Amino acid sequence: MLTQPMIDEATRRMTREIELDIVRYGKQLKEAEETASKRTRLNQLIAHQSAQIQRDKCNSMAYLKRAEAYIQLGEYDKAMMDYKSGLRYVGPICRRAYVPGH
Repeated sequence: MLTQPMIDEATRRMTREIELDIVRYGKQLKEAEETASKRTRLNQLIAHQSAQIQRDKCNSMAYLKRAEAYIQLGEYDKAMMDYKSGLRYVGPICRRAYVPGH
């Protein structure tokens, strides 16, 4: 037979479990929001660096910064291509071979 103290204890346990679930859900929601915010910032950085590259194909730093953003997004193939481009355009070699707008 259930007694009032048993019911009270069960109610306390259930209330505590619900509180813990709410805290866990809040943490998961915050992590999801932070992840989405980080992805947005990285995509904005990629767009900005892409615009820099459009203006100057020899901008090695723009390639390298964009590659870092791709790595953080897990897009390793794109990062590798940008690293290679960034390294290829280091120094005066590209400046002599490439004239912007041509």
